[in-house]
Amino acid sequence: MNLRRLISILGVISIVQSQVINKNLGNRGGIEDDAEFVELKDGLLKQQQQADGREKSEQGAGEPADVIAANANANAESGDNAAEQDGSALPPSLNSKNFDRVLSSGVHFVEFFSPYCTHCKALAPIWEEFYKSYRAEGEAENIFLHQVDCVANGDLCLRESISTYPNIRLYVPNEAGTAGSLTMKYPDEDPRTAEAFINFLREQALDAKDAGYFKTSKSTLLTPSEMVAAIAGHQGQPYLVSFWPTTNEELNDDNFDVVKIPKSSRCNEFKTVWSQVSNQVGVKTGTFNCRSNPKICKALGLSDLTKTTERGMPAVYMFLPSEYGGNKIRYKSYNKAKFIVEWAKRLQQIYNVEEVTFNSLKTKMKLAPRLQREASTESAINSKISFVYLYDKDAYVTEDELIFGQLIQPIMDLNTEVYLYKSSDMKFLSFLEKQHNSLLEYIHYNETESQQPFNKKRFVSETASSLPTWLCFKDNSLISQVFPSRSARDVRDYGKAFNFIKSNALPLVEELNEMTFNSIFYHYPPNSAGFFTEDDKVVISFVDSTDFNGVFETIYQSSLLAHDYHNLRQNLMFTHLDEERESKRTKAQKVKDDGGDSVDYRHALNRRLGLFDPGKIVPVYLDLKKNSALLDKWGWNRLHKRDIKPGDAIVVSRYDAKKMFWDKDIYGAPLSISKLRNLRDTIAALNFEPKLFVPSPKYSMPKWKYVSGTFGEHFAFLDGILTFKKHSYMGSALLVIVVAVVLLHLRRRRRMRSQKLRGLGILGKIPSPPNSNGRPGKFD
Repeated sequence: MNLRRLISILGVISIVQSQVINKNLGNRGGIEDDAEFVELKDGLLKQQQQADGREKSEQGAGEPADVIAANANANAESGDNAAEQDGSALPPSLNSKNFDRVLSSGVHFVEFFSPYCTHCKALAPIWEEFYKSYRAEGEAENIFLHQVDCVANGDLCLRESISTYPNIRLYVPNEAGTAGSLTMKYPDEDPRTAEAFINFLREQALDAKDAGYFKTSKSTLLTPSEMVAAIAGHQGQPYLVSFWPTTNEELNDDNFDVVKIPKSSRCNEFKTVWSQVSNQVGVKTGTFNCRSNPKICKALGLSDLTKTTERGMPAVYMFLPSEYGGNKIRYKSYNKAKFIVEWAKRLQQIYNVEEVTFNSLKTKMKLAPRLQREASTESAINSKISFVYLYDKDAYVTEDELIFGQLIQPIMDLNTEVYLYKSSDMKFLSFLEKQHNSLLEYIHYNETESQQPFNKKRFVSETASSLPTWLCFKDNSLISQVFPSRSARDVRDYGKAFNFIKSNALPLVEELNEMTFNSIFYHYPPNSAGFFTEDDKVVISFVDSTDFNGVFETIYQSSLLAHDYHNLRQNLMFTHLDEERESKRTKAQKVKDDGGDSVDYRHALNRRLGLFDPGKIVPVYLDLKKNSALLDKWGWNRLHKRDIKPGDAIVVSRYDAKKMFWDKDIYGAPLSISKLRNLRDTIAALNFEPKLFVPSPKYSMPKWKYVSGTFGEHFAFLDGILTFKKHSYMGSALLVIVVAVVLLHLRRRRRMRSQKLRGLGILGKIPSPPNSNGRPGKFD
């Protein structure tokens, strides 16, 4: 009997395992006596015997009276009594006999595992903790937890395209109510903790009842001619299309909801997602098979979908009517129905750039003429950002609209609620001045100080711009921005326009989590971005989502910090600019008084002012209840273990998020969002030169800490030498010197020890010196 025969008889190993074993065995003979084979065979037989025993037990018990009763308590077959009988906290695994029946009703979270998998063994105690913690809550919502042993149920795991372990998936019933339908896989990048699993189910599974999970797809298979018409924008309306690495025979309107695509678990997951999207999005949807139409897909940049790969993932495009330009918009965010639907609906509002007035925009977002100095639920709910293209209707030309088509794709790539409008209503300009006055009142939280007066000259300097221009408004924010346009050429410049949009594309206060991390932090050199500096900081405050009042208070304090720091920064920038202008005028006058010619005088007057752009801040909050594991993942608590509590804060470099951060203020105390003035002054001390800002005579610059590095916690300063950009050459030289000194010291110690050991005898004793006759001495 050989191993291939054993596998085919038992049917207890997945296709991936079979391929690996077959490849490794090749033409080996006589493997029955191989110790590794015997151990594997015994293990497989034991697993099969256990599975057979469970199947007989189930057959003896008979089928449930009806499917609904069985799934009202989906763990009944394997539930409390079974768990108590075998002494396990978990019920027995599902198998090929009961898998479809159990999953035919309710929502199910299933772990596919192998008992020989190291990662599965590591997950086992976490899954048991998760099961105990969530089972009662889940079953109250008709959500059930299961496991499938892929060694004992290889045929089932093969059918479900399980190729890696552990593989954790969310299932809902198919429309016929005869089996489960895969809706999504637990993200590989998410932490595998009991807390993370619970949060995932609360956010994802509870939406299943209202999200169209049980409906068939409304999407239709497109012919090549229909696809070409959509690409050309001749459909007359937006068309949302998904592209698949399949043929028309493998995937079509007749089998879309029932067929399982071979060797493509990601496609099978996305089929359920796409069915949900087609039922919720409100526009025409279509599917297109790239392996049957490779030329069209390659023209769209989808060459990877023209061939079958296990990692192939469908692509999604929205095709717009061609008269708007930029009509081919690709979806690039998370492959979840909720995000795709929200993206598509936002795109429908953006692509025609709606004309608004000041009053009509107030109905679309929370335009704040003033803010109350108290915590509010509204600040935690609203996060819309509107960019208004303000123009003079008497001087408007259609050429100005060309920029809109260029901006749609990059704006839709932003994972924030950014919207585009156009307007000729000049009430927006008077509203900016109202907001500026209200901001000064809002940040006057220290009653011992007098309120800063309105500076008309500074306001004009900040808002001066020719028309047309861009204005940026945010929900619940008094910080509105004006694009510094000097001519129509500036506002038609795609690079300048998008830089302005991207630099203002975050809400006033954002939650920090896995999905928002890449929007908040940058991962490329500041000089290549053009709209932020390496001095920009992210201020992270920590909250506990179970304390609602605490969350709202933190958001309010973060809002105060954002407005207060913005005002301080603008004051310093205006002061610096005013001084530079006065210096230029003085030098030009001196040239004139000294008898210089008109050329020198004009040259002095036209001298460019020095650029002064101190770092900005992005206030965010991180939920310790849901995302505490991210502190270690991102390194902010890896080297410097400490007890972080709600209300604590840290300051992180926006560009060097995974390199350095600060957790002490300028007086040596831990940073806290409740100590607002200390936090603001600490950031200002980090970002501004001492000649411009001195918070207190007794302050000291806070020391940065390193997130992680090559040299570990005790020698983290060596990482700092390498990463401190402003002194990189000096740091590198210092590092070379330090390493050379250490190596020299170690070499000297080794040489001294070698000399000492050379004089030892065979028993390790030092001999006495030679006697008077010159003969060797004796050992002591």
